[in-house]
Amino acid sequence: MLIINLKQQIRKKILLNCSKLTTEERADMECQTLHNMFDLLDKATSIAVYHAYGVEFDLKQIIQFCLSRGKYLYQPVAYRHTKTMLLEEFCWDKSSVFSPAAYIPKHVIEWYNVDLILVPVVAVDFLGYRLGKGGGYYDTTLAKINRMSTCLCGIGYGSIQQVEVLPHENFDVRLDYFACENGLNKF
Repeated sequence: MLIINLKQQIRKKILLNCSKLTTEERADMECQTLHNMFDLLDKATSIAVYHAYGVEFDLKQIIQFCLSRGKYLYQPVAYRHTKTMLLEEFCWDKSSVFSPAAYIPKHVIEWYNVDLILVPVVAVDFLGYRLGKGGGYYDTTLAKINRMSTCLCGIGYGSIQQVEVLPHENFDVRLDYFACENGLNKF
């Protein structure tokens, strides 16, 4: 219970700080992050992305870059009754990760068939442990993939979201990289 409370406190503080960023600050940080990720993005053929929600790092610039380079992009689909997410082809118009129970994607891609997965973070520490929003969707899904063939890259505003140490539990999935305006950190 102590770890859960500590995670909630960290989440609240960091999300508040993220909400204070101006539109211009966000755009500058997102542009610099894209530049820091060129090599990693160029190495990947297929990439899982997400549509930003709330104060999450916005991937629009990264998505546009990837599309201009002919990358295959996929996005998560989640159902509220399960913690496991599916992947479907990326679509600008389908921005909600949650789908109605009756929705079945036309073409599902397995997570382990993607070269690079860009993962939103609330916080990340120097060991690669990620703190998400607390729903457990990414940890549950990513725990089931073969980490030998798929690279996990958290993405966020490093000046706010990168911390020294995060409390973590045995089910928390470690990242391979964290990309931010300050650079690309490999764990």
